Amino acid sequence: PAVFVVAPNGNDGGPGTEAQPWRSLNTALGRLQPGSILLVRGGEYTGPFFINKQATAAAPILVAAYPDERPILHAGEWQGLSVQNSSHVIVRGFEVVGRAGSARGRDSGLESVSSHHVKFEGNVIRDFGGGGINVIHSNHVSVDFNHIYNTSLWAENQMSAISLWQMSNIGGGNNADGYSNYIRNNFVHHNENRVGGRTDGNCIILDSNDDVGYSAATMISDNMCWANGGRGIHVFRSSNASVINNTLIGNLRTV
Repeated sequence: PAVFVVAPNGNDGGPGTEAQPWRSLNTALGRLQPGSILLVRGGEYTGPFFINKQATAAAPILVAAYPDERPILHAGEWQGLSVQNSSHVIVRGFEVVGRAGSARGRDSGLESVSSHHVKFEGNVIRDFGGGGINVIHSNHVSVDFNHIYNTSLWAENQMSAISLWQMSNIGGGNNADGYSNYIRNNFVHHNENRVGGRTDGNCIILDSNDDVGYSAATMISDNMCWANGGRGIHVFRSSNASVINNTLIGNLRTV
């Protein structure tokens, strides 16, 4: 596959190689095609960032940290990195930092919006007024091995660390194992609502999926949820969920 590199000292006029990397992450994301791999060198990048690409199972798009480096994505007013109207996209190995320390906004870390076959793997997501990972009107989404903390703080519409809200029956039916979505091996703590009705701030929530006739199944397994303001795992007006082998300690801290 085509492998491209972006770095803080790069040049968008170059070929995007390791020797001559691109500089702007958003510019690089816009140039990707099915089968592309984009490796992001360590350093700081200011967002928001958007992926709007249709790839395939045989030729997915991978956007990942350069090996053994940790790129830091600073969120904009509304989000850090948002995958929108896309398919077969993998986002791996980033530290995504919100504005909760300086502004009481609704910014969220990672998003999948109206997309299918999206994977968020091995990211650190912290300091957001909104949610950590928001999955909206999507299907076939995997959320694995992420570390999420200090999110959901200032959004009056109430948000959570990992949320699958009003999912959509797109991208085909359940996989051979009987599931479409996977939330596994995440470390989630100290997420809490501090304004508004203070109803969420959960570690993980399946939210209002029955309201839109969503029928696919979700596996929630082997997650560590502790010291969150809301519930450890909340299945709210949603069906077809398997919740197994999770460790939930000291949640429901919010009155």
